[in-house]
Amino acid sequence: MNRTLLAATLALALTGTFAIAQDATPAPDSQAQAQPQPQAHRRAPNPHRQAMRLSRQLNLTSDQTSKVESAFTSRDQQIAQIQSDTTISPLVAQEKIREVRKQTQQQLSTILTPDQLQQMRQMHRRKPAPSDEPPASGAEAPTTPPSTN
Repeated sequence: MNRTLLAATLALALTGTFAIAQDATPAPDSQAQAQPQPQAHRRAPNPHRQAMRLSRQLNLTSDQTSKVESAFTSRDQQIAQIQSDTTISPLVAQEKIREVRKQTQQQLSTILTPDQLQQMRQMHRRKPAPSDEPPASGAEAPTTPPSTN
């Protein structure tokens, strides 16, 4: 009789645990599903911060800095407007954003001196390109296997 009572108690305890575990998972909410998932944690663009950084790196005058900040502000507003437009396809939006960035570069070329412009281009070239692979640690692996001769 003790074995039967022990087995019944154990079965009830396990059943109760499973029932609680199933209730702990919330049912998906239709509103939660409708909201887009947030992208990676990226800072919102800050035209002032970008202009000040460029000012330090290129030794801009205060007039140049204010014009650069204005160009960055305009760029960010145009990009935000394109991204919020749901009537265009993602590919069209991407192309429009590319055009806005190109226009901003053209504006910068009229604001900066030729030396500053070249220095900015060199800074952009040094910036590593984003990749999907994690950064390699240590030396790079050879592309061809060593010969065994």
